[in-house]
Amino acid sequence: MRAAGPSDEEGLRALTTQSELFFRTYLHATLPLHAGLVEAMCRGPRVPLQLATVLEDIGQGYLRLATELNQELKRRNELKDEPSEEDADETRFRMHADRIVACAGEIALHDGAIVDARRAFENFLPVCDAMNTALLLEAAQERGIVSLIR
Repeated sequence: MRAAGPSDEEGLRALTTQSELFFRTYLHATLPLHAGLVEAMCRGPRVPLQLATVLEDIGQGYLRLATELNQELKRRNELKDEPSEEDADETRFRMHADRIVACAGEIALHDGAIVDARRAFENFLPVCDAMNTALLLEAAQERGIVSLIR
C-alpha cells in the first residue's frame, strides 16, 4: 500500500517548478561571478585558453538542453509566443527594481564617490541580478512554491 501524499503528477509539477527556480537563481548568482572571474583574468598577464574552451563547451551543452526542451514543447503544442506567467512576473519585478533604483537617487561607492543610482546599477549588473533574484524568490514564496528560512 502506498503512503498518503502528493500524487506523482503533483510531485513532478513541484519538482519542475523548483527546477525552474533553481536554474533562474543559478543564472543570477553564478553568471555575474563567472563574468567577474573572466574580467579579472583578462586583466591578468595570461588568459587561460582551456578555460575559454570549457566555458564554450558548457554553453553549447546548455544550448543543446534548451533545444531539446523547445522541440518537446513544440511537439506537444505547448510552446506559445505569448509571455508566460513567469515572464510576466520577471517583467513586473524588473519594473519594481527600476522604481527602487529611481527612488535611490544617488549612491555612495566604496571609494567615496557619489554616483547616480541608475548609472551605478547599470554598471554593476551583479547588484541588479541579486535584486531580481530576491524579488523572484519572494514571489515564489508568496505562491507557496518555495519556503525560505528567515
